[in-house]
Amino acid sequence: MKKELNLTNQDLKQIVDMHMKLLPEGLLAALGSRFLTEFYSALNADPRVFIIVERSSSGIIGFVTGGTSLNGVKRYFTQN
Repeated sequence: MKKELNLTNQDLKQIVDMHMKLLPEGLLAALGSRFLTEFYSALNADPRVFIIVERSSSGIIGFVTGGTSLNGVKRYFTQN
């Protein structure tokens, strides 16, 4: 896996689809794909957060997120 900067909207869609499929009972999935799209877009835009993806010829096959702080993401959602 490698860190990628500037994930595309298509990349984020694949991540959201994977999240919904593999974690359908989770809290974030319960909030819906629209919420998850905003959530992963906010993560992708925050320089303190990373999204690492694994790709195959068919697209993203795995991902992990992490970071040094989620304060910016929390602030984004409380303000929007």
